[in-house]
Amino acid sequence: MSEQAQATNYGVKLATTDALAELANEGHTLAKDELRARLPHELHRLLGLYLAAYGQDRSIALRTLLSDIEQL
Repeated sequence: MSEQAQATNYGVKLATTDALAELANEGHTLAKDELRARLPHELHRLLGLYLAAYGQDRSIALRTLLSDIEQL
C-alpha cells in the first residue's frame, strides 16, 4: 500500500500496525490517531499471549512483559 493511500482515513484502517508506526514516526497525524486507537487492543492481545505462556496469574504475566520490554 502506498504512503499516499495510507495517509487517508480508509488507508490507515487497512495499514498494518508496523506500517502505521513508520508513518506516525514521520509525523502523519492520521497514522498516530489510528495507532492510539489500536494500542489498547494490541496490548490486550499481547497480554493474552503472556498469560498463555506464563500461566493465568496476571501480575506475573505483566511483570514478565515489562521486564522483557526493559531488556530490549
